[in-house]
Amino acid sequence: MVSLSRILHQNRLLRATKYHKTMDALFRSQLLYSPYLDVPFNLKMFLISTLSLFNLTVVTAKCLVLYDTESYSDLNFLMGDPTFHLEEARSFLLLLLFDWLAGCILQYSIFLVQLAGSSTDKYIWLCIGEVLKTGQYKNWGSFHTIVKLFYRQIKLNCYALAVGFLFLANLPAVISAPRRFILPMFIHALLHSWAAFIASSTTVNFIMLYALYVHVWSNYLTHLSSELAKILIPEKYLLNQHNFSLDSIRLPSRQIRLTLIHLTDHYQEFIQSYRFYGLRNGLMFMCTFFANTFVMFLVFFTPMPSLYKLAIVLCGIFATLCGQIIQFYSGIYGQSRSDQAMRIIRKILYTKSSSRSRLIVLLFSDHFVERHFFTIYGSLQQSSKNLILTIAESSTLLLLLITNIGRRINYS
Repeated sequence: MVSLSRILHQNRLLRATKYHKTMDALFRSQLLYSPYLDVPFNLKMFLISTLSLFNLTVVTAKCLVLYDTESYSDLNFLMGDPTFHLEEARSFLLLLLFDWLAGCILQYSIFLVQLAGSSTDKYIWLCIGEVLKTGQYKNWGSFHTIVKLFYRQIKLNCYALAVGFLFLANLPAVISAPRRFILPMFIHALLHSWAAFIASSTTVNFIMLYALYVHVWSNYLTHLSSELAKILIPEKYLLNQHNFSLDSIRLPSRQIRLTLIHLTDHYQEFIQSYRFYGLRNGLMFMCTFFANTFVMFLVFFTPMPSLYKLAIVLCGIFATLCGQIIQFYSGIYGQSRSDQAMRIIRKILYTKSSSRSRLIVLLFSDHFVERHFFTIYGSLQQSSKNLILTIAESSTLLLLLITNIGRRINYS
């Protein structure tokens, strides 16, 4: 039993390291470079990734500098301020951009720091490379269609955000700027779009990668539980007996133990993977939730051109989907599949298995049902109830803003 667990653990590490080239190709398509993957050093991608992160940092710092400068000063135009003509909405929009971009920098920093750890288990989350390369998971299933959709979606995310930020937010400011500042404004507009591209690749696309992993992991869990159901209720019982009870079935103890070892290995892979995703997902949720405050205030209570308001609405919807809705839906989906598997496992307790086997099943189910098994459900605890609470909190925040604006109008 112990030797099989070690074999499965080594197999996880092998699957993670075997597809480093696939993950490296994915990162390079997003202008990201990870020096910790077991691939040949690429100087070109290293320089592009470094310059991209530097540009993102500069644009983020620029938001704070522009917040303290006059709208129509020469320094503002030389720094390419896309909000100089928005009057009272300018300061709130700069704070909104700073919140989004600072979150992206933290996300990328976490990405580099987590991969720099000494434990070999830090690479387990890269098992998703097997799905991206082969369209299968542990040599099972066919995920070719969803992998194609995934690659199309991450490209669309990056280019849509970059192009949208250029045409909806930057070019109107370039056109409105004094003629002598059009060139520096246009150059900064391109740099801002570059930063938007990197912002999408460092945050949004990792959420997509996490959602893909939960989908594949949950489907494989369903496959394991289905195999367990075949062991639990053999076909001969279904064909020959219409009224049978589980206590009439006798299961081999060895078969039960082997099945539980495979299930444990599958859950442990998720544990190691979520150690990578957990902090990133929590930070993403926090940044998008705070940003929604500025989005609602700018959309409902601040006058600004319709083009800018449209851009803010689209970005707000996009950020909410990626930072909150997709995370919650992935957790709800994974939790439902896990609960379904646990219902099948608990049926073993009602069979004529050995007392030792039933005790193992009892301990196994207790760890998972009560979320004690290495805190595995840090992600999958996200339920529909918590999603409703999040929506209610956003609605309450909007009502508080409306009340505050009403008081300001009455006092004025």
